[in-house]
Amino acid sequence: PEYDTAWYASKYKSVLRFGMLPFVHYILYGRQRNLRVCDLSPDQYIEWRKLRHRFLEQEFDRDKFLNSFETPPRISIIMPLYNSQENFLEQALVSVRDQIYPHWELCLVDDASPKDLTPVIERVFGDEYNVKFARRAKNGGIAAASNDALAMVTSDYVCFLDHDDVYELHALASMAVAIKQNPDADWFYSDEDKISETGKMYAPIFKPKWSPVFYLACMFTCHLSLYRTERLREIGGFDSEYDGAQDFEMSLRLLRRNPKIVHVPDVLYHWRVCKGSTAMDLDSKPKALIRQQKALNLFLQERGGWVDESPIRGMHEAQFELCAKPMVGIVIPSATRESHLFKNITYVEHLVKSIKKRSTYANYKIYISVNDDIDPKVEAALEGMGCTLVRYTAKKFNLSVKINELVGRCEEEYVILLNDDMEIISDDWIEQMLMWIQQEEIGCVGGKLLFPDNTIQHAGVCFFHIGPEHESTCGFLGSAQVAREYIAVTGACMMFRKTDYQQLGGFDPKLHLNYNDVDFCCKLVTELGKSIVYSPKVKLYHYESVSKSGCTKSELDAINEKWLPVLKEDPYFSRHFVPGSHCTRLDSKTPLEEYCSKP
Repeated sequence: PEYDTAWYASKYKSVLRFGMLPFVHYILYGRQRNLRVCDLSPDQYIEWRKLRHRFLEQEFDRDKFLNSFETPPRISIIMPLYNSQENFLEQALVSVRDQIYPHWELCLVDDASPKDLTPVIERVFGDEYNVKFARRAKNGGIAAASNDALAMVTSDYVCFLDHDDVYELHALASMAVAIKQNPDADWFYSDEDKISETGKMYAPIFKPKWSPVFYLACMFTCHLSLYRTERLREIGGFDSEYDGAQDFEMSLRLLRRNPKIVHVPDVLYHWRVCKGSTAMDLDSKPKALIRQQKALNLFLQERGGWVDESPIRGMHEAQFELCAKPMVGIVIPSATRESHLFKNITYVEHLVKSIKKRSTYANYKIYISVNDDIDPKVEAALEGMGCTLVRYTAKKFNLSVKINELVGRCEEEYVILLNDDMEIISDDWIEQMLMWIQQEEIGCVGGKLLFPDNTIQHAGVCFFHIGPEHESTCGFLGSAQVAREYIAVTGACMMFRKTDYQQLGGFDPKLHLNYNDVDFCCKLVTELGKSIVYSPKVKLYHYESVSKSGCTKSELDAINEKWLPVLKEDPYFSRHFVPGSHCTRLDSKTPLEEYCSKP
């Protein structure tokens, strides 16, 4: 069943409507409890937008807003034109003309269209607006036209609008606020949705904050993107060799200069869905995918990596060479319980056998924490498989203490923590974890854990207003199928550096059973500035959690009291998501007005 997402996406791409940014709204059959229908219908989204606009109308004072800027940032809009459909072009131009933020200029370049588009431009703007227009003598492609428009720009910041798309009326105002709040940023991006040929808006995409690992899988920033003009000129603008993927290739060159990137969490851009657009059908521009992959391959090669085929068409799978093959310590706290699934064997024995059988990485050592009541036969069997056993003798059980003692005995720098009720699925699971953890900015790596029926138990941890929750769905934008950042991963399978672990004091003994792993990850993020990466290529079965009853309220209250005030909100999941869905759905228990009133 976990592969059915890719099958469904390929079979029903006209329904899913993949694009340059793969808008993955999976609609899967009910027997798969982990893959849920996106239950924010187009009509509900329209209602959400009405409430959002009502808030803006009631609370927004335009004069007061404009006077709040000591020096209002000027924003240029680049729009290349070619064979533009006049009614869509007019809607695009009107959406610029009617912006509530007045400090803008529009730079239009017609790439030698067969039909003169000047009458449409004059009809919308006349002589009253700051509009620059040029017509190329010869068709040169979207990159050449965009570069011509970039040469016209006189503003410090520049953004883009396709000739058939539409800006939200407060789009530039929101960007101006973001610039004011982040004057040192080089790149801003917003949320977006789609707009039909009849003007109906649907399929909102609420994006994460900047996520460099996820960006290697897909250009989730997409629309609306605004850049510091100086930075685009420094890197030479757009490259015609990558027409169709010119914005992605340009952004990768910009990333080489370590820009500061800011997410503006509001739907500011409406992407037109019409015949011949990638918003409707990815195959409408097949060369774009090839050029995307070419650009990303070049970017990764500079970092010792390459692009592998992704299970989701339109997305990418980054891979990296291992810098070294260090000894890895695998630590497993265990009560050596007998398995109800496998006859005459304990869970931990089954796990160790699967490690020995499946792992293609041979340079590891296994440490197992066992209790005093361990069966001598089990003890002999584990030692016979080369495991180092560590006795846990404390009278009162505390999982955090047990893990801390175990990691303390581990001699290796790279440590994998596993529950004992696991089974290895992917042969290269250790290599895949090492591939990410070898990058200094990454502090912890987790994997995809499956229930015995092959449904997803864990694909990262999300931190919502009610506390942490496993991502157990298909994932936002198909993220359960690609590597990406999370605020945390489960301690049932995680790799970290021992030095980081010791610096943070290990797992907190106050969290004696649950959430000690989430707490550790949050400390990695907030205290050491590390990121947490989930890798779908690290696959294991997780058996006992099928029947696990959950945690106590006191444990949940403790983790929320500690981290909700610090995190405010999960950086990798929008405030508009609701626990258990992770599709674009609003929390039905919270009034829509409360969401709409958030800045």
